[in-house]
Amino acid sequence: MSMLNRLVKNKSFTHADHVRILLIKACRNEGEIRKVLEFLNEISKMGLYYSLYSFNTLLIQLGKFDMVVMAQNVYNKLLNSGIKPNLLTLNTMINIFCKKGKVDKAKIILSRIYQYEMWPDVFTFTSLILGHCRTRNLDKTFVVFDQMVKKGIYPNSVTYTTLINGLCENGRVDEALDMIEEMIENGIEPTIYTYTVPITALLAVGRVNEAINLVASMKKRGCHPNAHTYTTLINGLGKSSQLEVAIGLYHKMVRKSLIPTAVTYNALINELCIGRKLDTAFRIFHWMEGHGYLLNAQTYNAIIKGHCMIGNIERAMILYNEMLKVGFAPTVITYNTLINGYLKRGFLDNAMRLLEVMKESGCAPD
Repeated sequence: MSMLNRLVKNKSFTHADHVRILLIKACRNEGEIRKVLEFLNEISKMGLYYSLYSFNTLLIQLGKFDMVVMAQNVYNKLLNSGIKPNLLTLNTMINIFCKKGKVDKAKIILSRIYQYEMWPDVFTFTSLILGHCRTRNLDKTFVVFDQMVKKGIYPNSVTYTTLINGLCENGRVDEALDMIEEMIENGIEPTIYTYTVPITALLAVGRVNEAINLVASMKKRGCHPNAHTYTTLINGLGKSSQLEVAIGLYHKMVRKSLIPTAVTYNALINELCIGRKLDTAFRIFHWMEGHGYLLNAQTYNAIIKGHCMIGNIERAMILYNEMLKVGFAPTVITYNTLINGYLKRGFLDNAMRLLEVMKESGCAPD
């Protein structure tokens, strides 16, 4: 950024808008976009003004990082500059508001679409559906869906997936499954993202066989499970006391060259510990350590619980100290597990000392 500052001061910086756009697109997080925006505001004072294209690019990036207030400020700046927004501008703002459930603000932008003699498209309506799903107002969601179809705007896979996710999040899994059938009948192919939430929802209510059947149906349609799908299944099967099937799925996942994530391993270790298959859980934990997998607090909690279950509080405490050493803050779950581990062994003094450590660390007992 310092080099760009020098170029601007020396009048060597071209007035090409694509340079501004490249800077905006290169941002990988909120901190970077704030720095770039500060810089761009400075060079705007020197006569390097935004185009509609650069405004839109900036709004899209702000939306990506959920920077709602800053997006509003940029949008107002666009309007004040005299540049007429296009449908992409307005759709981006509607989506930014709807992702946060701010449907009323999104509707104000929607009125602008008509004001500028434009027409909402599938992206507009899908964003509004998302907004109502976020506020758990499914009645309004279906009103928007019906309005969309009546206007001759046909839903796409993203529209259906948004609606299916909303139904699942509100416990209406059967309706979500019907919606998958409806989209197929309408010639729209479900994607891996369409299936993921219903599979998770079925597993959450113990409908394991239906979840497995849905995966089979998905595969028949040429939509193959990814690492996230397998992780979801492994977690759900473990919780439903089908640990052997979960382990089998893990091996199948590896055979298919799908790389398990830390989340996959955490789910497997946790369920192995609960199922008292501690040797396997410990082997996976040590394998993760040796192969550079990113252990986290959840991994340590699961393996600490496993050691406490077999009465090995000494080894559990070694892992607790290791956890502190690598910079992971113990959670209420960590302390509860260790305190219970001490109490099971009859070490009341140790349990009381650990309770004091817990309080001193700012972790409130539950």
